[in-house]
Amino acid sequence: MGRYRFLCRAGKTKTLRIRTTEDVMNVIEEIENFDRALRVADLAMLLSFSEPAIYKFVAENTLRCYRIGSSIRFDPKVTADWLRERLS
Repeated sequence: MGRYRFLCRAGKTKTLRIRTTEDVMNVIEEIENFDRALRVADLAMLLSFSEPAIYKFVAENTLRCYRIGSSIRFDPKVTADWLRERLS
């Protein structure tokens, strides 16, 4: 079982628990094919992270987002690119 690590700004890492490289590519493709902005809950579910972990990425400016009122949203294309960059 493969584990992919993401370096956070504070030097700590978060682990993405996905079994194979093919699984990672499937997640990236699924994110790219979203026809709307991703919510925190969507991204947390897809990446197998907790919602607080996603909020932490946002707070550390590790993951680009935009706000609609007090809600945080993620552009699917930008998020997929971010994920590819972290895995290479």
